[in-house]
Amino acid sequence: MTKARVSLYGGNKLLRGYCKRCKLYSIIVDGEFICCGRKAKNLSILGVEQMSFGKSKRKIISRSTKIAILEMQNNQCYWCGKDLSETCYFRSGKVFSLKTVFDHYIAWAYGRNDNKENIVAACNLCNAIKGDLVFSDENKIRKYIQDRIKAKGIRYV
Repeated sequence: MTKARVSLYGGNKLLRGYCKRCKLYSIIVDGEFICCGRKAKNLSILGVEQMSFGKSKRKIISRSTKIAILEMQNNQCYWCGKDLSETCYFRSGKVFSLKTVFDHYIAWAYGRNDNKENIVAACNLCNAIKGDLVFSDENKIRKYIQDRIKAKGIRYV
């Protein structure tokens, strides 16, 4: 049996339990611990806990940090891999340019973490689609984003 709590991160609710394999508390998504993918069997909810208090304002990301992140990612969106300086897309018969945004890898709502290691360069499309959703691994995030882009009828030039 896996004992879990409903953890409140800002306005978001997530299941959180102790993973015996990893020996740490982890978020449970789709019945699996996100730390290692182990199944959380026979969930028993013990209660509700407030998790994020911390800073109430996001830190402004410095220019040097933004440049370092873009260089590390070869000027590509972390989620879809599109070139952030040259890619355009069609939607509803109109042409738009991708805009670069700096996204929290783990959403601000879940940890209020502005550390450089938690920031990625993303295109405005992927950032809007991902929002504050949580997935058990990056491949699931990328598939979800690609499926949503296709469903919206967006085509890249």
